[in-house]
Amino acid sequence: MAAYYKTIQGKQYDRALLENADAAVAGRGDGRISLDDAVSIFAQLQDSNSYTEVEKRTVSYIRTHYKFTPEADAWLRKQVRSWAASRGRSKSVATGKRKKVAPVSPVPSQERAKEEPPAIPVKDENTIAKKSSIPWLWVGLGLLFILVLVVVYFWKSGQIAPVSQPVSRVKEEAKETPSKVTSMPARIVVLFVQNSAGVSVPDKKNLSEFAKVWKTQPVQRKIEIQGYSCDLGTKSINRKIRLARAKAVQAHLAAQGIAVDKIEIASPEKLDFLYPNGSEQNRRKNRIAVVRLAE
Repeated sequence: MAAYYKTIQGKQYDRALLENADAAVAGRGDGRISLDDAVSIFAQLQDSNSYTEVEKRTVSYIRTHYKFTPEADAWLRKQVRSWAASRGRSKSVATGKRKKVAPVSPVPSQERAKEEPPAIPVKDENTIAKKSSIPWLWVGLGLLFILVLVVVYFWKSGQIAPVSQPVSRVKEEAKETPSKVTSMPARIVVLFVQNSAGVSVPDKKNLSEFAKVWKTQPVQRKIEIQGYSCDLGTKSINRKIRLARAKAVQAHLAAQGIAVDKIEIASPEKLDFLYPNGSEQNRRKNRIAVVRLAE
């Protein structure tokens, strides 16, 4: 626990977030946290899928004691506010009160006695024998005749194998029937909201299943991740958003036990779009990351 937290003036802070901020301003640039650095800090904050008091205190400390570029400060403030609000809604739904169910009162013994069906009178065996004058022999012969007709019908329609077919051949055909094979999907599509690199809970489950199947493959091919964005915003910001989305997917796959050197991130330099950005529906389709097996 001591390695996870860092104590400053008697208060605990997230050590990994502070080290990320220190690395962002150490020995490069103008000593300020850039938009790239802000995207990296936010992606690390989202990895735990919760927003604890320690993380909230750490983010506040970083924004107070570290210098940001105006662009990075505005972007990080907006993302943290939106993500923290979504975590609060999820928590309120999870802790909602359940509707109480009224206990079922026991049925009094007198009422149970009323509900019990009356006893069926037992007839005398001699009476039953006298009334059982049905010709059971004719009934049996009729059923046998119907059975023969059914067998003949299915025989002619080809739904019954000939008797002369060897039993061993039938067993061999049964053995040749393939069982269900689990194969790798052609690709996995991860959806994102506007200006966000956070992976949703359903997409995390899909990526976890993808990782399980990948680890069972006899030949484990490299995984390629390509991040995409819509056309809103500048080209520089869209390149950074695409890279942050690909890195967020890479981090989740690595957390499932896949080596990082098996995961390649495609370069976001070429700003191509999967769908025309003429409508909001197509823009949402472009805010994705695609996971596929490298050729």
